[in-house]
Amino acid sequence: MPNAMRFRAFAALLLGVVLAAGCGDIGFTSNPTHQVVITGGGNTLVSVTPAGEVLGTLTVGAGAQRTITVSVLDRAGNPVTLGANDQIRVTVVNTVVATFTATGTGANAVLGTLRGGQSGTTSLNVQLLRGGTSEYNSPNVPITVG
Repeated sequence: MPNAMRFRAFAALLLGVVLAAGCGDIGFTSNPTHQVVITGGGNTLVSVTPAGEVLGTLTVGAGAQRTITVSVLDRAGNPVTLGANDQIRVTVVNTVVATFTATGTGANAVLGTLRGGQSGTTSLNVQLLRGGTSEYNSPNVPITVG
């Protein structure tokens, strides 16, 4: 009887681990740790909440450019401080539609140029790397080029 009880406890634990791991695949996270704020021209253009909700859309004209600042904050909204081996990486999914070129960094942000290419839509992702290891990956932030 004790072996059957241990098996049931192990099975319940294993099921919990599988269910928790599966939540990440559908966009839910049990312990979100960061948020993102993208600003330009003194205004907040897009924000990503700790729950992963994207509020806003980046827009740029075809053939035009705009300077943006991408900041990473902790769950409480405090700036994340980057160490010597840390970085914020911004990646555009479809570089035919838009590109991002980093032109500078700050204590918790990367400054750069968003350029519109071909008219259409794409998205960008923000990644916080600590010593080369990903600590945070944002959901897709939409970009409209027109």
